[in-house]
Amino acid sequence: MEDVSLIYLSSGCNKGPHVLDWGFNELICYATCNSIALYNPKFTCGAGRVFTSLAGHKSAVTCVRWIRKNESPEKELISTSADGTAIIWRKCDETNEFRVNHVLNGHSASVTIADAIYVESVVVNLLVATASVDSTIKIWKRLNESNEISCSQTISCGSGFAFDVKFCTLPNTNVPLLACGFDTSNVVLYVEQNAIFENMHVLHGHEDWVRCIDIVANDNYLFMATGSQDSLIRIWKMYKIQKFTVSVEAIIAGHESWVYGVNWQPKVKDKHQTLKLISASMDKTMILWSLDTTNDLWLEEARVGEIGGTTLGYFGNKFSPDGASIIAHSYQGAFHLWHLNKASLNNTETNRWLPGVTVSGHFNQVLDISWDIEGHYLLSTSLDQTTRLHAPWIREKNAVTWHELARPQIHGHDMSCLSIVSDYKFISGADEKVLRVFEAPKLFVDNLSRLSGLSADLERKKMNSCAAEGATVPALGLSNKAVFEVNETNKTEDICFRAVQLTEPPTEEMLLQNTLWPETQKLYGHGFEVFCVACNHKGTLVASACKASNPESAAIILWDTKTWVQISQLHSHTLTVTSLSFSRDDRHLLSVSRDRTWALFIEKKSETGDITFEKFTSSNKRPGSHSRIIWSCAWAPDSSVFFTGSRDKKVIAWKMIENDVELLSSMVAKESINALDVAPSFGIKSRFLVAIGQECGSISLHWLDASTRTWTLYRNLAEMNCHYLCVKRLRFSPIV
Repeated sequence: MEDVSLIYLSSGCNKGPHVLDWGFNELICYATCNSIALYNPKFTCGAGRVFTSLAGHKSAVTCVRWIRKNESPEKELISTSADGTAIIWRKCDETNEFRVNHVLNGHSASVTIADAIYVESVVVNLLVATASVDSTIKIWKRLNESNEISCSQTISCGSGFAFDVKFCTLPNTNVPLLACGFDTSNVVLYVEQNAIFENMHVLHGHEDWVRCIDIVANDNYLFMATGSQDSLIRIWKMYKIQKFTVSVEAIIAGHESWVYGVNWQPKVKDKHQTLKLISASMDKTMILWSLDTTNDLWLEEARVGEIGGTTLGYFGNKFSPDGASIIAHSYQGAFHLWHLNKASLNNTETNRWLPGVTVSGHFNQVLDISWDIEGHYLLSTSLDQTTRLHAPWIREKNAVTWHELARPQIHGHDMSCLSIVSDYKFISGADEKVLRVFEAPKLFVDNLSRLSGLSADLERKKMNSCAAEGATVPALGLSNKAVFEVNETNKTEDICFRAVQLTEPPTEEMLLQNTLWPETQKLYGHGFEVFCVACNHKGTLVASACKASNPESAAIILWDTKTWVQISQLHSHTLTVTSLSFSRDDRHLLSVSRDRTWALFIEKKSETGDITFEKFTSSNKRPGSHSRIIWSCAWAPDSSVFFTGSRDKKVIAWKMIENDVELLSSMVAKESINALDVAPSFGIKSRFLVAIGQECGSISLHWLDASTRTWTLYRNLAEMNCHYLCVKRLRFSPIV
């Protein structure tokens, strides 16, 4: 078996402003939960790829920014977190990996924003400003000789907060200036004098909180753009006649809701260039503003965004280094990328911005994943109330990148579990008592075949002949309604589905409206919220369980996938069943529970020939059994051995014998084991490759030799490619 490498990392952006930045090194950094993802938007001809993530914070990351040095590629970035710290990351020249360089501790509460600037000084080479909800702004200085960083000044904000801080240098000087936007509706300018930042001027004008600031130098002037919750953008001009002067250059009104982001177009070549500014707002639009030098007016050059829908707006935006692309991130953690049409680059009258391919992912905990039977795609479900489908986009010359190609389910409840039933059918459970079954529409199969290099004719044969064309969600509804034919002339208001033949991965707007799968069944039977579900390998039976605090509620329900009626209820556990797994030969069903036991059920045919299951044995009072909650279970490829993983940090292998089960071997990990899976057979008899996911986020691969009952560590997956919180589920692809 070859080495293990990361080929796909999917995650959404944190909710909030200042959590994304695009550097001159052509990389985008963005905050995702407690970590920072690094995204190369130009990977494989613009397909883009998140290639690594950085972990150092203990709570949600609230701000990330590249530390710029003119227009040179950045080697450092700064991040802040709700854990009360800020971290400066530095690129290692030997490995090209970003590592923690400095941890800034000093605030007593969440750090919300930070900025840094390189300075030309004999003593200091870097200035950092951090603002916190403890109502202070701290100034940090890094020394040239020792490379140590320390807090040199604390600025009190009284009872208020700073929502943004931005460094620059005054024109034709090396004097640092710090601009801060406050909840007092003012922008305060601090200038360094005698190594101390002093309040030099307060800019009045906004009528609500100042959310964002950006500054650019043009000729001998500084232009500062500020965005506020009053929906206005103010542009301030700083220049020197005899003394430095600040004046209002323009007041721009174009948004209808709070302005969360402003960003100047980067300087491309010349010291002087036509000023352009992009702004992002909660009104779901991003506007490109440019200065008409003839009339000295700021005009709207382009407007991009969403029209209609139920989503909220944008938290921020950034220009690419060459100014030919713009990216925004929204309330739902999605990315929206636009490129300037190359054909319009020389036509200043009709500049067109076209949507581009970008990355995507869940913006809350991912609780379950499931592979397609043939490994063509992967389904994931999350507390963000969506089920997403990920698959490879295969182009010419073996260019392959993974993307989210569909969003089959957008629900009104937090999702909890799912399982593939057949090639293009899955079942899912959410924070409700109902299980829902979905079947792929014809349009999805055609698009998947086109993008992933499959045979459309062969894939269509695997589908239901009566499959719908697509699906839509009625107003105030939770169920995906099938669309069999869209009559363009008699389209109802409820139907927002459009049949789009994709030649590249869909945009966020397409994912929301045109990639849903029709819901074909609702299954009622559980008395509480569904917790886990599993389907056998033949696709004929589904087992499900719900949250439970008594034996009656802890029953496992078996469903026939042909009729979708209950076959039977299986009783053994007294508390919530946490995981279910059918053996590879489908003759046994394994369940594990919060009651610290596992139960094994065996297939049985009734007098009428119907297949059901009955209890075979359980771990109750067995020597060597788990002493804490059992979170996960999995079967070996030969169906003779199964594995259980528990909060007691143990993985136990159990072997089937004639009329019972015996403990084969056990292994103790460093942390609670929350997920495990066994790889398909590699043709090695009595040797099993087991993947283990722990509560700390680490993933390791181990070989178990059943003949000698010994465990061997095969590989610890690289820390930068693993998770940083609890691993909820592991699934080997069927085509490993």
